[in-house]
Amino acid sequence: MKTLISFLLALSTLAPIALGATPDREYDAANCEVFVNTLELEQWHYGGGGYDEQFFKVWISVDKDGIEGRQGGKILQVGMRLNGQDDIVSAREFEPAYYMLRQSLWERGYETRDYVLTRFAVFVDVLRADGRTDRLWLKDGWHDFNWPEVFDGYPIHRESLGSQYHQYLEGDSPVYARRNACRR
Repeated sequence: MKTLISFLLALSTLAPIALGATPDREYDAANCEVFVNTLELEQWHYGGGGYDEQFFKVWISVDKDGIEGRQGGKILQVGMRLNGQDDIVSAREFEPAYYMLRQSLWERGYETRDYVLTRFAVFVDVLRADGRTDRLWLKDGWHDFNWPEVFDGYPIHRESLGSQYHQYLEGDSPVYARRNACRR
């Protein structure tokens, strides 16, 4: 009991791990700790000014009960690494244990900006009772997911909402393999 109280007191004074920081250990999220629910391309057209922007969005579920309950950890951050580098995007939690990661791919209008996405991987940083930080990875096996291979050639659901246009990936893309395995 004393160890648990010490651990909880330590957690209350810790700041989340900085984006791009190196964790103490890295593992595959092999126990359904995290999986992709939806992969989406979202395009906006802002009328009048001729401004357009496209986003790459990843909607993920994190097994918070499993990580914080059964595994005895504390979630510090959920994020996505882009292009195999320290180009990190932090997630926004929309509902308990449901997160959205978003990266602008291009914008046209006031200035032109392009982001060339080639691959991505999702992670969860977890503080363990021993004080170390583990990074749990969701990848395509040993490698990051390749873009656009996980999107191209698979069924797409298209939806137009006024100035917004959404494309949602459907089917058996490799990005959904963990989700499909965890839901069985």
